[in-house]
Amino acid sequence: SLGRHGAHKVVVLTGRERYSADAQAADVAALAKEHGAKAVLAAATADGKDLVARVGAHLDSEVFTDCTAFERAGEGFRVVRPLLAGKL
Repeated sequence: SLGRHGAHKVVVLTGRERYSADAQAADVAALAKEHGAKAVLAAATADGKDLVARVGAHLDSEVFTDCTAFERAGEGFRVVRPLLAGKL
């Protein structure tokens, strides 16, 4: 279904026996560089947020969490995030 929303390629990373946020972030960042990724998406879980923060550091890139909308906008992206944890 990601293809219907504009994804040209989806890469799924599997295989580590024991979870290590540092090692997995390095792997994801390496894959993103190798494939010329324009975005890296992760679940809005505690592990997902931890992972993308580390990946963002590896890639020297901005990280947006808890997005409720995400779309292409020219050469970049437009994201929508809730204000005050969705209280407004």
